[in-house]
Amino acid sequence: MEKWIYTGLFMMSVTGNGWAQETDAGAEQKALYSATDTGFIAQNVYFFCTSAGLATVVRGSIDRAALGAVMGLGSHQQIILAQSVGYPAKYVQ
Repeated sequence: MEKWIYTGLFMMSVTGNGWAQETDAGAEQKALYSATDTGFIAQNVYFFCTSAGLATVVRGSIDRAALGAVMGLGSHQQIILAQSVGYPAKYVQ
């Protein structure tokens, strides 16, 4: 992981399909809803960061297995994306 990642907030979108156990949604539909919700969340973070003068980037290139183990995720949970939040490069010394 790049060293600059450690200077900012690192957020992850984690999904658990527990809600879907109460429905008859298939695996493809569950994945679609999880990805859609992740997009909504990431967009809201982008909107906030823009209004607060912060920078953010969505990251898909992450070690999901290692991060999931550190976070103690269950077998029904998975990391969809990570999102780094911090100050724009022009403000970082």
